[in-house]
Amino acid sequence: MRHIAVGLLLLVCGCSEQPSREELLNRVSELEDENANLRQQIEDAESSIAESQEAAQRAQDAAGEAQSQAQRFGTEDWRDVVSDVQNAADEANSAAQDAASLADDASGAFD
Repeated sequence: MRHIAVGLLLLVCGCSEQPSREELLNRVSELEDENANLRQQIEDAESSIAESQEAAQRAQDAAGEAQSQAQRFGTEDWRDVVSDVQNAADEANSAAQDAASLADDASGAFD
């Protein structure tokens, strides 16, 4: 009787829904692929963040140059300064727009 009970127990355990070795290996492979994709997304996001930070620094530098040019109004004839101030302001505006665009791209990398 004991042998019959053990036999039935083994039969029940053998018929349970356990994944096969092949299924487990396939799942491990899927998880490794997902991991690689996530790592690539992280690298892309880090690259976007670095580009955004560089653009923000360029925008800050351009704004400083525009301010420096504007200060010339106090010491030089305005006719000599206007075009330089306008060019510096245009450069600062362009750099700020580039920085904003890259910041949007960087934040989108995490979505």
